[in-house]
Amino acid sequence: MEKRVFIEAPVMFPTGVALAAIHFMVLLEWLFFVTKPSFLTSVETTMVVMVLFLAPLVPCIGIGLPIFLLATAGQKIRAKSAASLCGHLACGLVSVLMAGWLVLLFDNFTYSTAQIGISTTDGARRLAYTAGFLVAAGVLFWFVRWKSRRLSPMEFSRLRIGMGIFLGVSPIAHLVYGLSGGWTKESIPDFPDLASENLPNIVILASDGIDADALSVYGYEHETSPFLESVRDQFLFCENAFTNSGFSTPSDISLLTGIYPLDTGVLYWPDVLMGVPARRHLPGLLENAGFESCSIGMRNYVDPFDWNMLNGFDQVNGRGRGALWHFLVSRRVSGDETSFFLYQINDRLLSRVQHIFYLRDLREEFFGLDESLAGWADSDRREMALDWLANTSSPFMLHLHLLGTHGPIFAAREAHFALEEETPAYPLKTRERDDSLLDFDRFIREVWEVLEARNILEETILVITSDHSNRRHPNERIPLMIRFPGAEHAGIVENNVQLLDVAPTLVEALGESPPEWMRGQSLLSDVPDKDRPLFSTSVDMTKGLPVYRKRAGGLRQYLAPPFYEFKAVRAVIGEWAWILDTRDGTFRYLRVGGFEGPPTQEVFDHAHRVLMDRAREYNLEVGG
Repeated sequence: MEKRVFIEAPVMFPTGVALAAIHFMVLLEWLFFVTKPSFLTSVETTMVVMVLFLAPLVPCIGIGLPIFLLATAGQKIRAKSAASLCGHLACGLVSVLMAGWLVLLFDNFTYSTAQIGISTTDGARRLAYTAGFLVAAGVLFWFVRWKSRRLSPMEFSRLRIGMGIFLGVSPIAHLVYGLSGGWTKESIPDFPDLASENLPNIVILASDGIDADALSVYGYEHETSPFLESVRDQFLFCENAFTNSGFSTPSDISLLTGIYPLDTGVLYWPDVLMGVPARRHLPGLLENAGFESCSIGMRNYVDPFDWNMLNGFDQVNGRGRGALWHFLVSRRVSGDETSFFLYQINDRLLSRVQHIFYLRDLREEFFGLDESLAGWADSDRREMALDWLANTSSPFMLHLHLLGTHGPIFAAREAHFALEEETPAYPLKTRERDDSLLDFDRFIREVWEVLEARNILEETILVITSDHSNRRHPNERIPLMIRFPGAEHAGIVENNVQLLDVAPTLVEALGESPPEWMRGQSLLSDVPDKDRPLFSTSVDMTKGLPVYRKRAGGLRQYLAPPFYEFKAVRAVIGEWAWILDTRDGTFRYLRVGGFEGPPTQEVFDHAHRVLMDRAREYNLEVGG
C-alpha cells in the first residue's frame, strides 16, 4: 500500500485561511447589506459592485499580514518556546477571526429570517452565544494547527491558487478604481480660518419632536418651560422656526451643516454622507480651530459616526474617533463607500463579540428610544453630557439630542402634570407629554448651572431647539432659542427661520463670514426675508423604507417593494406651508400658526412655481 504524502504549510495555510475568511466575510456581509435597506441602497450600482472587490484589501493587510509574520516567525526563530508562541498566536488569530465570522453569519441568518439576533439576547441565550464562540474558536484553532501540517499535494496546490486569487483580485480592483478617477481627492472649499484664541464654547441642546406651541415660553397655557421663561430675555428668540425635514437624521445633519437634505443626500436612515458632504460641516470647521467636540444621541439615527460625518466630532455616543483611524486610511485608497462598508463590518463584528462577552449591551444602544425599552435612554445621555461638560477644556462643542419627548411614549424623571385630574380637554397622553417637556426644561437648567459653576456661561453659546415637530407637519413650529455670551444679540426674530440657519449663525458669532456652501442665513446679519422659502422634504413611510438611488443629474425615486418612493417637496413661505407631492403632482397648503383665510391665487401660483423649480433643480420626477 502506497504511503500517503503530506506537505507541511505552517505559514501558508494559516495565512491562506485568514485571507479566505476575510473574503468570504466581505462577500456575505455585502450580500446582507445589498438585500436589506442599508447605505448601499443609495449608492450607484457600479460602485456597489466595486465595493465587493475593493473591501478585502485593507483587512487583508491589517489582519492577514500580522498572521503571516507571526507564522513566519514561528518557523524562523531558533528559540523553541518563542517560535511555538508565535505559531500559536498566528493560529489563534485565525481561529478568533473565523469564530467571529461564524457568529456574524449566524446573526445575519437569524435576523433575516426571524428578526432576532445577538442584539436582542440576554440571560441564558447570551451565555449560549458565548459558549458557542469559545467552542468554535477552540475547534478552529485545533484544525488550523493540525491541517497546516497535513496538506495533500492537491490541497496544497489549491491553497496556492486560492491565495493567488485572493492576493490579486482586490489590488487589480483598486487599480481599476484609481484609473477611473476614484483616487481623485475632493477638496473642501471655503473653510474659514477662525481665530485661535478667545473662541466661545458651543452647546446645542435638542430634544426630539417638540412643538413650540407646547412650550409655555412660546405661550402654552401650562408651565412646561418655566426656566426658559425666566431667562428668555437673554436669548435670541425665534418666534417662527421650522425644520428642514420631518425625520431626525436629515434634520440634525442640516442643523450641523447648514445644508439642505437634498444636497447632503441624506433623506432618511439608512442614507449616509458621502464625498464632499461628508466633509462639509460645522464640527469639522471647529476642529480646525482646536475645539474638542462630543455628540450624544442614538446609534444610527443621531450618530455622526454612523452618518459618516468625517473629521468632526472627537466622541460620539461614548465612542472615540481613534477607533476609526484604519478606516480613514482605507478611504484614501478605496473610497468613502468602501471605507464606510468596512466600518460597518468592523462595528457589527466587534459589537456582537463584545455583547456576548458582557463587555457591551447592544440592547441598550440600539433600542433606547424611551425609558421603558432600555436603560441607555435619556438618563444616561444626560449623565454623559453633564460629566463631559464638567471635565472638558475650552473651547468645546457639545451636541446633545434627547429622546424623552419622542412620542408616542413620553419619558420624564418625575410626574407633575400626569398627577392632575384627567379632563376631556387635557387627556393623560398630553399630560405625559407636558411632563417630558418640563423634564427637558429642568435639564436645561442643570446644564446652565454646570456652566455657571465653571464660570464659563458667559463664554458659551447655548442653542435650544428640536429636530422636528411632534407630528412632523411642515406648518408646525419648533423651538429655536440662542443665547450668546453676555446675552449679546438678545431679542426677538419674528420672521420665519429654519434649522439650516443655525450653523451660519454660529460661524458668524465666531467672527467669520459663513462659507458659501452653507445654504442657511446667519441671523446676526440681515433680518430674514419674511417670504423666504424654507424648504424641507418628506418620504412615504406608510408601506416601507424609502430608497433614493443616485443617477447623473440628481436623485431618482424608485417604487418597488420593499422600498417606497420619495413623497414630497415642502416649503414654508410667509404665512403658508406648501406641499408638492411628487408621486401624483398634487399641490396643497397648510396654515402656519393662527393665520386665517385662504391664500390668493397669486400667492398660490408663486408657491407652485417655487416648488416645481425646486423639483426640477434636483431632477425629481413629479407625477400627474
